[in-house]
Amino acid sequence: MGCDIHSYAERRVGDKYELITDPAFDAGYGDEMTSEPFCWRSYGMFGFLADVRNYSEVPPIAEQRGWPSDASDGADAEYKDWSGDAHSASWLTVEELRAFDYDRPFMDRRSGRQMTTYRDFLGKAFFRDIEILNEIGADRVLFFFDN
Repeated sequence: MGCDIHSYAERRVGDKYELITDPAFDAGYGDEMTSEPFCWRSYGMFGFLADVRNYSEVPPIAEQRGWPSDASDGADAEYKDWSGDAHSASWLTVEELRAFDYDRPFMDRRSGRQMTTYRDFLGKAFFRDIEILNEIGADRVLFFFDN
């Protein structure tokens, strides 16, 4: 059984978060576009974002934080729709994603214990989505997984 990510870009408006629904992200499979950042199946990326299906043993960017209590209404409704099937919920700020040192090397244990950088490991589509998040004024990304 496969694992998929569900992700939501949000921006802060006053004292609340608002879901950004512009279909601006690459779905990771050619020309298809989506409103969800990082929405393609990549267990390497899942490991980096939340230590999910982390077969490469990539050190994650942060520990899982759970679903935020101040999530936008739209993202919160989606999360609740998945009820017991949603797992490993977390969130990251766009600033955290932009500030990370992606040129730092780590040992990819899945590919024969080879050294690689986060940049090479995550691939171009990952960085396109970070650029788009920045361009559309997103403040954070919420995500969870389902099997």
